[in-house]
Amino acid sequence: MVSRRSLALILVLLVGMTACDEDSVCPPPDSKPGWWLDPDSMNLGILVLDYLSYEFEGGRVDHFVLCDTCDRDSLPFEQIYDPPSDEGSVTFRYTETADTLLDATVTNMGPGWIEYPRELLPPSDFTRVNGLPNPPLSIEYFYNNRKTPPYAEADAAWLRVRTLDVVSEFATSPYRVGIYWHNGWAGDDVLEMDSWVVFLYRGRLAGP
Repeated sequence: MVSRRSLALILVLLVGMTACDEDSVCPPPDSKPGWWLDPDSMNLGILVLDYLSYEFEGGRVDHFVLCDTCDRDSLPFEQIYDPPSDEGSVTFRYTETADTLLDATVTNMGPGWIEYPRELLPPSDFTRVNGLPNPPLSIEYFYNNRKTPPYAEADAAWLRVRTLDVVSEFATSPYRVGIYWHNGWAGDDVLEMDSWVVFLYRGRLAGP
């Protein structure tokens, strides 16, 4: 006869095999504990660095519905800027579903901050690898209220994270990169709480 304790253990194992966390897909059994890429989803990586030191502070990978052609020429992001009177905001959304990728505040009264839909994984969940990944199809540069031309400080953020294992995983297929300088002050002054956010994007990528 099977004991109640054994039945409970079996039930827990069955639930664990069929349940997922907040992601729209379940991780494969051999995936890393905190992140994985799903071939049937739009995969979005977010990697965060300190603005001044370029120290890697953490990141995560999330999964969204694929789009057919929205990523043909560029990142399928909508950047929404609400200028501050006292406090404003910057929101990045996925154009296919209007899902929020991140929300950031911009203030006249002190440092702003960034809110992510889910908690970032710690740097210890990522490792450095030897060699360089295949280059992305494109790199786009974002400031609070606009896109910008390429510039050396932003490129330095990309150079700092491109040897992470998650980048190598994205680079096994065509991918795009975005680099966002979050300046929490409404002016152009650099504050200690400023951040670099590096987006890794992999979808259908029908072009260019």
